Amino acid sequence: ELRLIIKEVDLGKSWIRALVDSEEKIRSKEWQSFITATTLAINLGGNLSEILSGLANINNEKEAVQRKIKSITAQGRLTAYILAFLPLAFLGFYWFFDRSRILFFTNSLLGQILLVVAFLLDLAGYFVIRRICEVKW
Repeated sequence: ELRLIIKEVDLGKSWIRALVDSEEKIRSKEWQSFITATTLAINLGGNLSEILSGLANINNEKEAVQRKIKSITAQGRLTAYILAFLPLAFLGFYWFFDRSRILFFTNSLLGQILLVVAFLLDLAGYFVIRRICEVKW
């Protein structure tokens, strides 16, 4: 995108117009911050390299925080996977080793309905745990 901006400036478009046009194509908060800082530095003056260095530091810190959050929520995500898999594992275990315990669930309508409800609740539990572990910016 920077190459396209430079190409547009070389063709006669102003820096500010080229940057604002690129903002419409790239929808990200970091890019908006870059455009705002650059536009202000061009219009009002100031040390552009210092401003961009500050933006880079902020982005680096944000990425570090995101990595930290991902590592902190790893236990919750693993719990979601285990809780989603455990009922299926027990079903498979009983299917191979003591089929009489699950014949009710496979041979009767009520058992099949209960199996479907249990599966849906298991799936809902998985998504609830994933949602709890999700951090929005």
